[in-house]
Amino acid sequence: MTFARLDLCKYLHSKCSRGNRGARDSVAGFRAQAASAWEGRSGRDVGWWRGGKMRLLSPGFGTFASGVRKKLPVQRPVISGRGKGGFGARVMRLGIAVRLGGIGGLLAVWCASATITLEPWAPMFRGVDFARGEADANEARLQKVFALRVDLHDPTVEFFSTPANGDRPKETDGQTTAAFVQSYGVSVGVNANFFSPVNYTPNDPRDLNGLAVSRGEVVSAFENGFPAVMITRSNAVGFVSQAPGSLANVWTAVAGSDLILVNGQAKMADCNTEFCKPHPRTAVGLSAQRRYFYLMVIDGRRPGWSDGATLYETGQWLLRLGAWNGLNLDGGGSSAMARLTNGAAVVMNRPSDWLPRVNGNHLGVFAQPLAPALLAQPTNQTVSVGQPAIFHVGAVGAPPLYFQWRFNGVNLTGATGAACTIGSAQMAHGGWYSVVVSNAWGAVVSSNALLSVQEEGSLVGRLFGAQKDGEVFSVWLQADTVGKYSLEWRDPPAESNWSAWPAVNGNGAALQLVDPQATNALRLYRVRRW
Repeated sequence: MTFARLDLCKYLHSKCSRGNRGARDSVAGFRAQAASAWEGRSGRDVGWWRGGKMRLLSPGFGTFASGVRKKLPVQRPVISGRGKGGFGARVMRLGIAVRLGGIGGLLAVWCASATITLEPWAPMFRGVDFARGEADANEARLQKVFALRVDLHDPTVEFFSTPANGDRPKETDGQTTAAFVQSYGVSVGVNANFFSPVNYTPNDPRDLNGLAVSRGEVVSAFENGFPAVMITRSNAVGFVSQAPGSLANVWTAVAGSDLILVNGQAKMADCNTEFCKPHPRTAVGLSAQRRYFYLMVIDGRRPGWSDGATLYETGQWLLRLGAWNGLNLDGGGSSAMARLTNGAAVVMNRPSDWLPRVNGNHLGVFAQPLAPALLAQPTNQTVSVGQPAIFHVGAVGAPPLYFQWRFNGVNLTGATGAACTIGSAQMAHGGWYSVVVSNAWGAVVSSNALLSVQEEGSLVGRLFGAQKDGEVFSVWLQADTVGKYSLEWRDPPAESNWSAWPAVNGNGAALQLVDPQATNALRLYRVRRW
């Protein structure tokens, strides 16, 4: 069988990576029928995919079994069927079998696998986590996503939106997202309501579209066609698409354009208007159990970085983050996310406009800085006399973080970094090391790590007793009064270096050596005399 290697995926990419409708359109455009099953002599798969290339299959190999699955999975179209051969093929992105009219051959095309990634949530403030997401070039389009997750059960979290401008014209005074975060001291913030006029003049009065409430004060009344999210003082969240009967218990509210995620279903899939096409987006969402509230920005209009998202794709991203219901807010050049770092506002995404847009309304969150938390503990080490020893600790928390290392519970002078280094270890350096990590909001102490320092010695081959009691292992030997004795251990199956407990002076009689942390039933032991 002969295969002609044709690299058409780049040519087809604009069609075969446009989602469900684009997938079907590309098939129709090539006058193709799609399937992943064959009826033929062998009943075996007669084509393959490798490295995103497509292969030309030899003519006369089998009968083409037509049929396109009507409902394709979200963002990952799969065209498949089933014939007498009894096999089915699934690809990450799109498989298209194309009949070439008049040639009698068959063209099998598989585009390269698409990848959507989402980082684990990482603490940013108390009750506020941050994560980034990304869709690569084999997805419908490049997308960079920035997301915040707010724990509504944390009593220290408070929502805040742009207040009214008092006696000045219109309803609010415009600010960039960074200026909003900086001036009000919120921990994080994103743009919110649609507004007019759109310009880049700071503090220029703005009219808002739809409901806006700031700390219980109605800044802008509800308008039909602009659904809103309302948040009480106790952080209960709800979405409304009709005028609420009362705003008495509403502490914060902002409005958007569309409910793009409803009970776990992304909406607006069939919208083809310019507004629904790929643009920078800002959206908010609420989890099914009403525990978490999400604020999300998707960059756009930046070739090579991020192309934006349709309203449908924006709802899909909210769903991936963990939301069950969600609302689209103002987007385009308004889409921005900022955080407070060391008293200064920092924009976290890449807004599309060459100047930061001065928006009419923002949604922010007051949250307390993080007390230190340990991500990695210092670990036991065994070195020979004269070798260096370094202990490390991983920690997060509101800056600045302070470190103080301890040796056997006593502070080490000058050991105030994230690592503790002993340049040339001596026998006296053997013992327990730990570190205290602190900031203005708290402190945390690491676990103890043992440093074993070994000098040239000999293994003791004659022991006369051993006992294990729970997690304590003991061994007895006949000691002299000249040497020191240390109990060494190693845990299989890994062939790690031997570790040793601090050496004990010989007593000229029966000497007991103890391992107080004998948690591994397969641990190996030996005794060394120095």
